Amino acid sequence: MISLQRLWRRKLDMTDTAAIRGVVADAVAALGSIDVVVSNAGYALLGPAESLRDDDIARQIGTNLLGPIQLLRAIGSNGGAAAGILRRNVMLQ
Repeated sequence: MISLQRLWRRKLDMTDTAAIRGVVADAVAALGSIDVVVSNAGYALLGPAESLRDDDIARQIGTNLLGPIQLLRAIGSNGGAAAGILRRNVMLQ
């Protein structure tokens, strides 16, 4: 049976680097370490590239690429088992 005692969830804007760092620091403070991270943030823009607005493109890149990179960096700087695992996985891909 899975224990939910250490399940820690927060809503997070993946385009806000300061918020990402704050949530990771809060998680480490509450749990002592981070073993696993699940981030399901992301979305897609649909339509011809020439019809997309610059701010929509920037938000998609921020959410889908830069946000997860900042999350990995925040976890890495706060330690925890997840940091080493995620660094190795990123390097192998």
